[in-house]
Amino acid sequence: MAIYWILFVTPLVGVLSPINCSLRIRQILWLSMLTVFLFFIGFREGIGGDWNNYLEHYSRIGKGGFVASLGHRSVGYGIVNWFGQTFNLGIYGVNTICAAMF
Repeated sequence: MAIYWILFVTPLVGVLSPINCSLRIRQILWLSMLTVFLFFIGFREGIGGDWNNYLEHYSRIGKGGFVASLGHRSVGYGIVNWFGQTFNLGIYGVNTICAAMF
């Protein structure tokens, strides 16, 4: 649980800090933080009660192809799963794509 607090507090400290940095430094710091969030969200494994559902969606769309992705309840997520299957990205690739959109 501590890692979640660290991820929450770090940008908060940056926003509320009285220290002024150049625009380039601020851009680098925010890009670094976004990259950390991207990897933290994208490469999670077995987190939450819906992990098995994600694996099942990925597997089902892999067997059904693009048409199965369009028939998914959430078409956008189905297409991301199809893309992950097509380019052999795995469930982590799907999670990372979703994290990047987030």
